[in-house]
Amino acid sequence: MTLKRNTRSSNKSIKRMSFAKTAYCGLVCAVIFQASRVWAAHSRRRPVFRRESPPRYDRSITTFSEEGLLQQVMYSMEASRRGQTVAAFATEECVSVAVASSSDMKVHRIDEHVLLITSGLVGDGRALAAYLRISCQNFRLQNGEAPYIKDVAELSSGLQHQLTRTGGARPLASTACLVGVDPSGLKLYQTEPGGSMEQCRYAAAGKLRDQAMTALKELEDEWAKLLVDDDGDTPENLSVGGLAKGVVKSVLQGEWDEDDKDSVKSVDVWVIQKDATRRGNIRMTCALDVSRHNMDHLMDVFHPATKDE
Repeated sequence: MTLKRNTRSSNKSIKRMSFAKTAYCGLVCAVIFQASRVWAAHSRRRPVFRRESPPRYDRSITTFSEEGLLQQVMYSMEASRRGQTVAAFATEECVSVAVASSSDMKVHRIDEHVLLITSGLVGDGRALAAYLRISCQNFRLQNGEAPYIKDVAELSSGLQHQLTRTGGARPLASTACLVGVDPSGLKLYQTEPGGSMEQCRYAAAGKLRDQAMTALKELEDEWAKLLVDDDGDTPENLSVGGLAKGVVKSVLQGEWDEDDKDSVKSVDVWVIQKDATRRGNIRMTCALDVSRHNMDHLMDVFHPATKDE
């Protein structure tokens, strides 16, 4: 009986070993077959060649390109050049500003004696105006007096420059013209989206900037010639209305084309003068919807301001 039991147990162990070998061989075969399928699938794929794309310097506001430019600043300046045309001319007696009539929310009164005219994105212009208003109020609280026009221009250019070196921000796509009166007289400043600031005799911004600057340069030459040839009588072109008419011509120059989107139909004319009897010692006069047909009436609308007391 003992011999039979041992024989049965050995047969069972042999069967178990053969089953284990069979399972192991099946597992190995399955792994090899799966590996061959993966290799075959990969072998049918086409090789992929990845080309290295050129560096995109316009993705970061604080990264210079190989040409030494900040691309986002260049884009903001281009956006400001697509705004409505603005032209301004300053003399010792007045500052004349012409703005396209369709330019809503382009003219802002920053303080009693300062006027801001923007060209570019309307929202950016409003944001800049709000910042300058608060800055002027803080200046009065800290110093006990109104800021000079130069101080306001430095605040404007400082904000515009700060946004060009702040990560996660973008420049303001708006060119600003600041006009006002301070104890040193009438002043005209212009600031760009890159943070540059310049005191100007004349300035222009917007779509027709180049054409307006050329016309304003001719107006300056004509103005200087009339001053030299003045024999005591004030010529018509030297009057406040004559200057305003010349600035309007710089914006409305050329033939008006109804189909041309860049063509300006009419402008709003602002004349800023010193007047000691007014708030902020400044007198602002505006003529709306001035066109080629009625610009001659500017001679009757604008008059010299009263003399300072």
